[in-house]
Amino acid sequence: SFRSVGDFVADLPQDALGRLGARWHPVKRRYVAPDEATIRRHVKMIDADHADRLVGAWLLGLVRSGRLTAGQADNVIMIALDGKVLKGAWAELPDVKVKLFSALVHGEGVVIGQRKVPEHTTEVTQVLPLVDDIGAASPNADLSGLVFTADALHVHRDNLAKIVERGGDYLLTVKDNQPTLRRDLAGLFPPTPPEAGISPPSPQHP
Repeated sequence: SFRSVGDFVADLPQDALGRLGARWHPVKRRYVAPDEATIRRHVKMIDADHADRLVGAWLLGLVRSGRLTAGQADNVIMIALDGKVLKGAWAELPDVKVKLFSALVHGEGVVIGQRKVPEHTTEVTQVLPLVDDIGAASPNADLSGLVFTADALHVHRDNLAKIVERGGDYLLTVKDNQPTLRRDLAGLFPPTPPEAGISPPSPQHP
C-alpha cells in the first residue's frame, strides 16, 4: 500500500534519500523523505505502460551486456513468449482476472516486456506489439540475435514472417491440429539410417 511505502521511505538513511533525489531542507540541513500523499500523487502521474517498456528495455540491456558465448549459439538470446492469467491480484475484486502476455529471457528468467491481453481476444493479437516494444529497445531497432520460443498457439504465418523480416528468428511447437505443416516438417528430417558396420540390437528374449 502507499502507506507502507511511505513508512518504508521515512526510515531510509540520509545517504539513500540523497541518492534517490529527495528534497534538501536548507534549515534542517538534511534530506526530507516524501510523505504518503506525495508518493501517491507521483505514482498516479506515471504512465504505467511507458514505465513498463522502459524497465523492460533496461533489463534487456543488462542481459545483452552480460551475455556469454555458449558453444555454437554465439550471442543468441532466447526469449519465451507466454500468457498467464493473474488471479486474486486484488482481494476487493475477486472476480477480476487480468491476462498478461509476457516475454521472458531463457536462463536468466528476466521478463523484458509484457502486455495486457484485451478481453474477447487472445494473446496471438499481442505478439507483434510486444515484439515491437522489444525491438525498440535494441541498438539498431531490430530483432537481430533474438530467438523467440512459443507454444503451438502461435504458429501464425503473418506474425512469424514479420519477426524474420526484422532480423529475428523463432522456434515453435507444431501439433497435429496442423497436419499438412507437420507432415512437411517431418519430410525435412528423414529417418537416419544405421551407421555402416553397426547392426541394430537384437530383441531381448525372456
